[in-house]
Amino acid sequence: MKPMWFVLTRGARRALRLRDERSIWPAPDGSDSELVVITEVDLTEVVVLSTPRVCRLHYEVDAIAATMILGAQPPAPWPDAARVGGRSFELMVTDRGPLVVPSQGESLPNRLASWLESVSENVRSVWPVPPDDCVAGTEWESTPSLPGGLPPHTQSATVNIKYRVNEVHNGYATVAIDFALRAVVRPPRATQPHTAEGRGELEVTLARQGGFHSAKRTGALQIVRPGAVRNQLVRSTMAVSARG
Repeated sequence: MKPMWFVLTRGARRALRLRDERSIWPAPDGSDSELVVITEVDLTEVVVLSTPRVCRLHYEVDAIAATMILGAQPPAPWPDAARVGGRSFELMVTDRGPLVVPSQGESLPNRLASWLESVSENVRSVWPVPPDDCVAGTEWESTPSLPGGLPPHTQSATVNIKYRVNEVHNGYATVAIDFALRAVVRPPRATQPHTAEGRGELEVTLARQGGFHSAKRTGALQIVRPGAVRNQLVRSTMAVSARG
């Protein structure tokens, strides 16, 4: 293992605010409408282990709320999301990148576990790990995990990710992440597998002392559905920032 660029302090605690917005057209119900799902999450982050080569981070979901908007209908809450409040997850961060640590607690029903998985994957994606000697222009590769996670019901996928340090200045580094995906997706009631192809960008600001500071992501995914009148287009944006 190699030393990481940032340094964390064991026992450090801070709050994170995450907002994720996804639009799906046509909507999954088959109508010619766009479905928009907005998820807002408040988290507490605690550094439980910190060495130059390995860090472990604990996250508590303090509050989570999801809103769905179908076409011209008024916004409606998605109650299942709120039931994930109080749950937690952990990340293990090394020079190879961050990984979500499997949960040791009581398992959640699938419809609730998907919300927690979405949150943990969004948080995982904002921890790129530059080498300790990085400068502007440094590029590297790590575990090919898609920012934000794979589409639901993915059977197989190829992910390409490119990391590049755009700037290092006054104790902060800006990292640009370009990613592309090709996947085979098999929804439960589909008679044939679907293919998905997407691209996106993620920009992360890291602090030399403290690690992740803020991030913004945009992405688009097209799902080719054999026999369907239209292919499905999924767009997403995500923003997360740390306080304290």
